[in-house]
Amino acid sequence: GILIAPLALAIIFVGNVTVALALWPAFVYWIYESIIKTRKLGLLLKLVAALCAPLPLVLWPAAVICGSVLTGLGYGFFTPLVATFEAVGQGRTNKAHSCILDGSFSTVKGSCTVVRDFTDWCYHSCPAYIADFRDGEAIDGPYNISRLLEIPTCFVAAVLGVIVDVPLFAIISLIKSPFMLVKGWERLLDDLIVSQEGTCVKVVCVPFAGLAILLWPLVVVAAVVSGVFTSIFVGLYAAVIVHKENSFKSGLAYIVAMGAEFDEQTNDVLYLREGSYVLPDPEKGHSQKAVAKQPAPEQKPSEAGMIIPQLSASKSLKQSIQDVKMVQVWEHMFKSCCEHSKDLIHKGVLKTSDLEEYLSDKSKNKFIAVKLPAYSLLMNLIFSAKSSSTGLVLYSGLELTVFNRPEDRLLDWFFEPLLVLKEQIRAAKLHPSEERYLEKLTLLSSDAEWDNGAIAPQDNVRKGELEALSRRIQGISTSVSRFPTFRRRYENFIKSLLVY
Repeated sequence: GILIAPLALAIIFVGNVTVALALWPAFVYWIYESIIKTRKLGLLLKLVAALCAPLPLVLWPAAVICGSVLTGLGYGFFTPLVATFEAVGQGRTNKAHSCILDGSFSTVKGSCTVVRDFTDWCYHSCPAYIADFRDGEAIDGPYNISRLLEIPTCFVAAVLGVIVDVPLFAIISLIKSPFMLVKGWERLLDDLIVSQEGTCVKVVCVPFAGLAILLWPLVVVAAVVSGVFTSIFVGLYAAVIVHKENSFKSGLAYIVAMGAEFDEQTNDVLYLREGSYVLPDPEKGHSQKAVAKQPAPEQKPSEAGMIIPQLSASKSLKQSIQDVKMVQVWEHMFKSCCEHSKDLIHKGVLKTSDLEEYLSDKSKNKFIAVKLPAYSLLMNLIFSAKSSSTGLVLYSGLELTVFNRPEDRLLDWFFEPLLVLKEQIRAAKLHPSEERYLEKLTLLSSDAEWDNGAIAPQDNVRKGELEALSRRIQGISTSVSRFPTFRRRYENFIKSLLVY
């Protein structure tokens, strides 16, 4: 890790900073063009947006520099370390050779992949988001100019949020840091000496357990620093609360409530006393008083134990690695898309010229970039709706439910909407001809030449429901296609289809 980290840092830092600086003039042009041409803002709001735009444009290169340094150091150090751990634990004959080489080339290659994904996000995804804002529909009704008077109030709320929450979060973090240090050492030592489910499952893990104990103070320091850094954005969000609620009082309540929430959450993580020590929660104060006035319901002895939370045993590093299943979800999604694409090739709907056109100009070919993944997603939703599953059934029968889905933030944004769409399709009880019509509508259009046995519903309400489902699925597919990781994988998938 010490040898590879500087090389990974150099690749990520030079690549990301070069891309950010090279595209910075284009970002300036795109943003001001969208402000001028958009119909979502009135003349006065356009003037305010034009005056405020230089601030994020100036901060953007600085954010890229800081993020590249942290990403390069973290990725370059910990990835070879984990690879070394896997090489030692796999029972290889030449462990010294495996410890040195395993993870070295893959880390360098992964650093180049990080730069590639960042380039895709800057060059393809960001312009797409800006274009959506520029080409958006105009707001119905007259512009509410009086809302502009909230800008000074929002600014004051943001300043107060930073002034109050940053020192408050810092004080809470510093006070709780000794507890985190002692309890962390206690858990690590317990895993090392007693537990059979912790870091030290095998004898070869003892050095890594000792390294974790030695590095735990650095983890505590990093937690304190991250808490203080996060408090800046938490305080700035008070301006959003004032704007949404149209109340300065709500912004002040939010500032105090977030301090109390942070205190309470840290107590829960460290298994300290429940609730906040000092700060009240404005949102919970009235409800707690109301609940206190009501008589508590009688509790059966058998239910008393359900309230007491039990501490779960810590997971080993190997178990933590196995718990990451997002890669499996991606693989099943692309396998499903591959099978459906091959079927479309056999039917003559998908042609080689379409695939070559996508590779030459990815931003304009919506048929391959958006509608083909949307068609595959629709087929999975229809199959899941027909099954008795409570979740989503992916390729080869993999069932994804609320209990076994990966804890991934990106998946959270789409999992619930997909479940809703699946239940809507199940409740609609589509006729086979309506299913064919929905497939045709999602992949091409209702008046396309593809004859798949689709019959448009005579009822306009039913037809509108199918069109709405098609638009929602295409919207989800559009959002997914803007992920940098998806773009890189999807391009490799299209190349494999050309070979097929």
